[in-house]
Amino acid sequence: MNRSTLDSSARQVDPHRSNALFSSVAKLWLTNPSWSRSTRARYESIMTAHILPRWGEARLVDFDLE
Repeated sequence: MNRSTLDSSARQVDPHRSNALFSSVAKLWLTNPSWSRSTRARYESIMTAHILPRWGEARLVDFDLE
């Protein structure tokens, strides 16, 4: 298991990324250079008003893909 561990649900988890927050990935996602200015503004508005207040401080490792 190269530099990773298994958590209680047997998912492989990179210990260096286990504490990454959803908000850090969301902010990176919002830098997509292919979006028009209006698309970026709409997505930033939705992210700020609805998504980040609920999920911003959640660790990525805690999300279940099912």
